[in-house]
Amino acid sequence: MPGCRPSIPTRRRQAAFREKVAGASALLVSCPEYAHGIPGAFKNALDWLVGDGRFAGMPVALWNGSPRSVHAPAQLREVLSTMAARIVDPACVTIPVQSGAGVADLLANRAVAGELAAALGRLVEAARVRAEDTAGR
Repeated sequence: MPGCRPSIPTRRRQAAFREKVAGASALLVSCPEYAHGIPGAFKNALDWLVGDGRFAGMPVALWNGSPRSVHAPAQLREVLSTMAARIVDPACVTIPVQSGAGVADLLANRAVAGELAAALGRLVEAARVRAEDTAGR
């Protein structure tokens, strides 16, 4: 995506991205840390969502793959909170992922699989509550 410049009209690609996010019930974000921060391309994608009122109140879970990664998760919390996302803390987890591990490796570990399933369930519940609240307005 090109750099976000709110002064120019939204392009087709950015509009499609906004529509996909707006159509989601919730977001699960797993973002690597690069040089003690959010990678620029990922931050740029978030910038394209700023000002889209449909994002306000969106339930978001942050999944971190490294206990040593502390800067990007904190920055993500700050950015997403500023954007009016609803961080679902009980759905946020840090799972130490070994280099080269795949999904099958994670799911083979019952403790990890259980923690991920529980966190995902809490995010789904937050999305259900938001849908009910939105429908009741």
